Amino acid sequence: MSLPRTVADVIASHVTLELESLDRVYLNVYQPRLQTPRALFHFLREHYGEGAVSSHQMKAITEQFLENIEDYVLEHEIPVTSFEKGQRKVTGPRRVGDQRASALRFGDPKVQALLGVLVLFRLLPCGFRSRDLREHIAPLLGDDPSQWTQGRLTYQLRRLRLHALIDRVPGSTRYTVTERGIKVALWFSRCHARLFRPALGELLAPGHLEDTPLGHALDHFDRQVDRYLPRVKVPPAA
Repeated sequence: MSLPRTVADVIASHVTLELESLDRVYLNVYQPRLQTPRALFHFLREHYGEGAVSSHQMKAITEQFLENIEDYVLEHEIPVTSFEKGQRKVTGPRRVGDQRASALRFGDPKVQALLGVLVLFRLLPCGFRSRDLREHIAPLLGDDPSQWTQGRLTYQLRRLRLHALIDRVPGSTRYTVTERGIKVALWFSRCHARLFRPALGELLAPGHLEDTPLGHALDHFDRQVDRYLPRVKVPPAA
């Protein structure tokens, strides 16, 4: 099986890109030598020499990795937001008591439309009703307002409420946008409109990507990954 080795390979072979979250970047590396207990034993023996091999070595590797991240953050003055164990962000599903809300995926057009509407509703001093949501979200998605039934609206309002983006006004059918809601809505909307749409347009447009600043950055990233792989003894793709 042949696997892409560079960012350019991935972009060239994908028609669409999906972004689930913009608060982290994952680099998953498959290491065949660490897929069995015997292979893991030999890996630890090779790095730590003779002696008892246990999970203590893996713990030391993990702690050293975390320490390196913290040092890098301090050196480059990168702001860090900490989350409690089990705390979920809006890009993941959320459960409140017996109620469950689906995730608000960053790349989902419906989610972008919902959050764009919240920015507008934040300006309403008396809040908004479900019919207000229908009138504003349908045009953003190219839908006829009649397609947005009351059940469909209730589902989306419940979703926003369980993610703590809106609150229901007690004793009424109105909702207000929370402080958390306006922050999430502005962040998602601005990143999508000002960052990801232009950047993906540049990446996926036919032409000479290597002549753009983004192209140079991707090339630099590719070179750094190629230099790093031999150090961690990752075999090249077949």
